[in-house]
Amino acid sequence: MNQEETFAWVEQLLPEPLEVDTYRVGESFPEFAAASVALGGDGTAAPETVAMSLDAGRIEVGLEAEPGTEVRVEFVTVAAGHDDLAPNLVAAAATMVSQDPGVWTPQPGTVMRGLGDHVREGLSARHGLLIVPFLWEKGVPQVHEIAGDGGDGAKKADQIGEDGPVSDKGFDYTHPGRLTVPAQLVMITDAELDILDRAADEGRNGVDELQNYLVEQQVNINDLMR
Repeated sequence: MNQEETFAWVEQLLPEPLEVDTYRVGESFPEFAAASVALGGDGTAAPETVAMSLDAGRIEVGLEAEPGTEVRVEFVTVAAGHDDLAPNLVAAAATMVSQDPGVWTPQPGTVMRGLGDHVREGLSARHGLLIVPFLWEKGVPQVHEIAGDGGDGAKKADQIGEDGPVSDKGFDYTHPGRLTVPAQLVMITDAELDILDRAADEGRNGVDELQNYLVEQQVNINDLMR
C-alpha cells in the first residue's frame, strides 16, 4: 500500500480524530509518517497516546507469509501522556529496521536495544520489543492486496479490521500479492531486558517469560518512566 491507502486502513483501526505528521530521528536518517490519537485524560482514564506508522511498509524486510505473498509491516505503540513520544517511537522503530532489516527483522521477538535513546533522553523503558499486537479484541488486523477478477487489471484489498472486513474505499491498490500487518512496539527497561536475556541464555523463551512477568507484576507498560 502507499501512504494514502495505509491511512485509510489505519482510520478503521484507531479512534478519531487522528493527527498525522512526519518524524525523523536525525538529519541523516529517513523521514516516516505516523498517525496518532490522544486518549483519556478526562478524569475517567489516564492520558495516553496511540500511534501507528503510515509508510514503514515501504521497507523491504524479506518476510513472506507464503510463496508469492510478501509481508510488509507497520508499527503501533501506546505511551502514557499526551505528547509526540509515541509517534516518534514508531518512526524510530521504522528507521532502525530500514538501516538493517536482516538484523532488526520486524517480527515478534525482535529486540531493539537502545531505541528510546534516539527519541528522548532519560526514558527508563529505553529498549523496544516487538510483539504480536493485543490492542484489537478481534485479532490482528491485516491488508492483503490481491488482483481483481474483472479482467481489467484492477486490484482490491482483502482488509481485515477490528470488526472484520472493511471497505477498500475504491482504491486501485498498488502492490497485489502484498500482505501488510502491524507489529506492536512495547518499550522495556534494563531490568526487564535482563529477564528476557537471562531466559534466552538458558534456552527458554525469553519473550514469554518477560510477558508473564509483566502480567504478574501488573506493570504499566505504557509508562516509559517506570
